Amino acid sequence: RPVRIYSIDLLEYDFPYLKIDVLCGKGTYIRSLARDIAVAMGTTGYLTQLIRTEIGKYSIEDSVEVEAVTAENMASLLHPVT
Repeated sequence: RPVRIYSIDLLEYDFPYLKIDVLCGKGTYIRSLARDIAVAMGTTGYLTQLIRTEIGKYSIEDSVEVEAVTAENMASLLHPVT
């Protein structure tokens, strides 16, 4: 199925590992993208780590560590995303 890849930035390369930042549309399977990049390079590849930093209006910068959530502060941590 067609997917949208808006950008791929190479953050680090330490053979045999690549660290990339991908901005993509919904429905994109990053594991499949990793495989496709490896095939294009004439090799095989797989993910060792995946961190979703943003989805829709939600960003990792606005996240809270689970350990920081208590019954007392839960309501104050919930706020509408603009």
